[in-house]
Amino acid sequence: MVEGKVCDEWNRTSMIACILANSNRDPKKSKAFTMSDFHPLLKSKTDDVIHDNKEGFRQLKKLFTKDNPEVIKGNRIVEE
Repeated sequence: MVEGKVCDEWNRTSMIACILANSNRDPKKSKAFTMSDFHPLLKSKTDDVIHDNKEGFRQLKKLFTKDNPEVIKGNRIVEE
């Protein structure tokens, strides 16, 4: 029930932000905004998701094997 209330509030907030952004944009220079551009709970259509499992495993292997010249320190990857 709480999730529904939060989603409903974000629906209204994102609609207001969408209206404000579209009323202040230059139609010749940019495309129209949608509610999903401002709604943090809606999934974006342009998510960077790897759908090929083999490619995902290759990237994980590259990240976590000893052959990798990059080392994870804290929250960032540092080349040594």
